[in-house]
Amino acid sequence: MDYIRGLIDSGRQKEVPRWLIVSDFNRIALHDLEPDLDAAASKLTQSKPTIEFPLKDLHKHIRISLNHCMSPC
Repeated sequence: MDYIRGLIDSGRQKEVPRWLIVSDFNRIALHDLEPDLDAAASKLTQSKPTIEFPLKDLHKHIRISLNHCMSPC
């Protein structure tokens, strides 16, 4: 998050990613940094701004993660 804060503080907002993926090699988390972009979606199709799961279960979540990252903004 320091990297992202640095981009914002230096006036480089266009370089701030929408998605941030972090892992401690035990768990993985996919964070949507701009969840308001999905505000037009119905409450049924809106996703949570963070998805977290054990890294060993990545194969179970790869479609969910890719769909989140690849959906049009």
